[in-house]
Formats: sequence, structure tokens, C-alpha cells
Amino acid sequence: MKIVWIVLVLIFSGILLFYGLGNNALTDYDEATYGHVVNETLKSGQIATLKHSVSGNWFEKPPLYFWLAMFSQKIFPNPEFALRFPSALFGLLSIVLTMLIVFYISKNYYVVALSGAVLATTPIFIEGARQVRLDIPVTAAILFSFYCFLRGVEKPKWLLGVGIGMAIGFMFKSVIGFFVFPLIIIWSIIHKNWRWIKNPYTWIGGIAMLVLLLPWHLYESVQFGKQFWNEYLVRHIFRRFSQSGISGNISLVEYIKFLFLFGAPWIIAFIAGLSKILVYFKRRDELAKNILTSVCIAIFIVIIFAISKTRLFYYILPMFPFVALSIVLVFFDIYQKNPKTKQKWMIVVFSTIFALGFINTIYAVAHKQEYLQINQLVANEEKEVGLLLAKETDEIKTYVFNYPYHETIRYYSDGKSLEKIKSEQELKESFFVVMQKPFFDASSFPPALANRLRPIYTGKTVILLRFD
Repeated sequence: MKIVWIVLVLIFSGILLFYGLGNNALTDYDEATYGHVVNETLKSGQIATLKHSVSGNWFEKPPLYFWLAMFSQKIFPNPEFALRFPSALFGLLSIVLTMLIVFYISKNYYVVALSGAVLATTPIFIEGARQVRLDIPVTAAILFSFYCFLRGVEKPKWLLGVGIGMAIGFMFKSVIGFFVFPLIIIWSIIHKNWRWIKNPYTWIGGIAMLVLLLPWHLYESVQFGKQFWNEYLVRHIFRRFSQSGISGNISLVEYIKFLFLFGAPWIIAFIAGLSKILVYFKRRDELAKNILTSVCIAIFIVIIFAISKTRLFYYILPMFPFVALSIVLVFFDIYQKNPKTKQKWMIVVFSTIFALGFINTIYAVAHKQEYLQINQLVANEEKEVGLLLAKETDEIKTYVFNYPYHETIRYYSDGKSLEKIKSEQELKESFFVVMQKPFFDASSFPPALANRLRPIYTGKTVILLRFD
């Protein structure tokens, strides 16, 4: 019966992660960009080096997710489902690994099931896993390395998996794959256990990590030299922490707002549980140490990305398995120490929070949240524009005017070139132009121009016009 609860949680998680995965268009920027990179790389016939129609060689990310997506496209006919499938699969794997970590700590099947249920009803985690993003796959790699480390404390051979997991994480999202190292340091400080440093399996695992990482990096270095490292390491890693990126205008207040909006109700339960944190600092038992470790790791992750200049909310996804870990271990600790009457009330309270989490997760997955709803509406309309452009046989240019998003249109138009049009630019030949619909409605065009603009597609947010 105990195992049944775990199986039910996994089935429930699988439904949340995979149901309707390919129904909506790829969104700007990451989803459509990554989809375009997959297609352009396949067109090139050289999958070792990723490609983009605008930049040519594309060094923003390591290739592992893109290779998996290419393989996925050979299996699934729906392109949106195929591109999102690896992320959703690693989302399910992240839930499994979280449950394995909880089982190693608690040896209690019910607590294991609860941890999976908490993570599966964390809206932003499930929604992030249902997108073409690298954050969930790297989270799974981090969890795998951390689990191997915990097992390696007693059985040193497991320490080999730490380096292997770090290499996989690095090949998903570069240095973020090494995030497990500070997490291990946090564990070591709290547990006052540093024996793993001297263990030979730790260093053999490090060698295995280098063996996995070197081939692709050496190949790109030989082929492209400084261009590769300037783009891959300097521009897209160091500058993201030191300079504002595409979402650098998100304030810390907005960041916290998103955390509560898409992390509720479990983030609230996590913060409420911090009121007992001093109790666990005073205790010396193993459960208290593991609770402190999970709490400190979650706080560490959110702080690191909150202080980054490029502040993207999806960056903090690796914290949520440790939020789930903290919540269920605190619940387990309190539950064990209370009489049966209080235990019943605790179950009622936990079930209520779980129900709220389930509702909020469904709300997010269905894109009923205003932020997600607007993004998806724009993407779906951009898809229509892109598909129309893909059918056009006339060799005429396509421009965007006062329009900030290009990647979804580019993806669905099969790589059509999109150029920004300037207000003073003189155009005499026929062309297509994409604008924001509200901007078009509010604009007053000279009759000579207005008479030559013909709407090809009109949506709520996007309009495609042809100038003849």
C-alpha cells in the first residue's frame, strides 16, 4: 500500500507534465529560439556546432538539450511536443530524484510520496518543465549529483556519480551544472563532515567529468578558437551576472512578486516553517541537520539569482526541490512528536495546502495566470503570422516595426529573415510588415501609405500587413 502512494504521485505528475504539452505555440524568446536553433542545426547537417539563421554559429548554450530535442523530433510528429518532451521528462526525473533523496533521509514511504506531491503542485516548477528550457534538465542533473553524494557518504563508490552528474548538468546549462558543489559545501558545513574530499572516488568522478566535458569543448575550440570562448563563456555567462540582460528591467520587488504568485502555496509554507529554524540549529540529530541543509540550499539558490543583473525568474527553479524537501521533513519531524489528535489536524492542514497547490498548478498549466495568458496569446498569434509567411512564394522582405519579438515568427516561418524598419526609411518595393495590433490601431498613417497597406492577418495583439 505504501508503494501505491508513490506510484499514484508519479502518475499524477506525469499527467501534469505531459498532458497537452504540444497544444500551444513556442513562446519568445527561449522556446522559439531553441526550436529555431534545433531546426537550423539539423539543416546544416553538422550537429556538433549549433546554428542560428541570424548569428550563424550559435554558442550561447552547450548542446546536450538540443541533441536530445533533435532525437525527440524523430520520434514525435508534433514539433512543439517533441521540443518540450526532454524538459518534461527531466521534470519527472527531478520529482523521482527528490523522492529518492527524501527516502534516503527519512526511510518513510509516506513522506516520500508527500515530497513528490509538493513538487508536482508547485506551479512554476511544472510550468517551467512544460517549456523548452534548460533550467529543469540542469535541476535534474544537480539533484542526481546531490543524491549520489548523499549515498556516497556511506558507500563511497556513489561519489563517482557526483562528477558525472556535474558534467551532464554542464552540458545542459554550462556552469550552472556545477551548482551542486556549493550545495555539497553547505551540507558539509552543517554536518561537519569533509571526509569525501579525501576519498579517491571523488577524484575519479572528477576525472570522469573531464572526460565527458572535454571532447565537445576541445572540438569547438579547435574549430573556432577565441570566437567560441568569447561568446560561450564571457558574453553568455559572466556578463549575465554583471550586466542586465533581456529581463534586466525586472526589479527585486517584481522578482519576489513572481516568487509568491507562481510558488504559492508552498513558498508560503516554506517561509512559515522558517519560524522553527532556530530550533533545528540547537539540535544535533541527523534529521535536524538535513532540514537545515535543505533550507540553507533553497535560500542560497534564490539569493544567488536574485542578485544577478540578468534576473530571470525561471533561473531559480533548482531551489524548489529543496523547498519541497524542507517542507516535508519539517512536517515529518513535527508529526512524529505530536499526539494522534494533533496529527489528524496536521493532515487536514497539509491536505488543504496541497489542494490549493493543485488548483494553482492547474491554473498555471492552463495559462490562466495573466502573465502566462498574455505570453501564450502573443505566441499563438505569432505562430499564425509565421505560418502565413512560410507559405509565401514571393521573394519579398519581411520587416518588423516597433515590435520587440521575432523568434516565434522566425521559427514558424521556417527561418524567414526579419529586419527592423526605421520610421524614416524609404520603401518603394513590396514588403510584409509585422506590428503590434494596439500600436497599429493608435497610429495615423498618411493616406498614400494607408491605401497601399493590406492586412494579411489580424489578431488581438499582432497584425501582419502587405505593402504593394
